[in-house]
Amino acid sequence: MGQKRTYKQYNESIFQSVYAKFKAQLGGVVFRIERTTDLPNIFGNAEIWGGKIKKGLIGLRYKGMAEKGKLIFNLVNIKHHSDETAFSRYLFGQPTISKTVIPSQIRSSVNAFETKTTLLPHFKTQFIASYTIEFITDAIINKHLLINKLNIRTYRFDTQSFQYLLYL
Repeated sequence: MGQKRTYKQYNESIFQSVYAKFKAQLGGVVFRIERTTDLPNIFGNAEIWGGKIKKGLIGLRYKGMAEKGKLIFNLVNIKHHSDETAFSRYLFGQPTISKTVIPSQIRSSVNAFETKTTLLPHFKTQFIASYTIEFITDAIINKHLLINKLNIRTYRFDTQSFQYLLYL
C-alpha cells in the first residue's frame, strides 16, 4: 500500500466578502489579505492538526482624491518569517516557567518542598520585508484595478469616500 504524504500549502485569506459592494472612508481599508502557511512537522511537511503560521499581509487603503477623478491609494506588503514548528508549538507552547515540586524530608520529619525552575525554548518570528507604495489611478478612464488577483471596480467616489466592488 502507498503512503499518504502531506505537503505544506500557502494560503491567502481576504477579510472582506467577495462579490459585494463596499464603501471606504478617507484613510479606510479597501481590502486586507493575510498570508499563511501550514505549520511544519519535524520532517518539514504539514502537521496533522492543521496549524497555520502567519507569513504576512497585503493591504490597500483609500487616501483621497488628487484631482478630478484621480484616486490616491496606499498599498502595504508585509512579509514574516517564523521558525515555529509543531514541536515548538505543541510540546513547548509559549515561553513559560515550569515548576517541578519534589517532596523531601527534613530532620524534624516535617515535609518541605523543593522547587525547580526551567525556562522553556521558544520560536522566533521576524519581519523580513515590508514596503508601502502610494499610487494614483484615474477612476474615470480606468474603473478597474487588479491587485494580487483581486479585482476592484470603482462605482462612486469623492474627496471623502470611495464605493467599490471586490471580485476575483
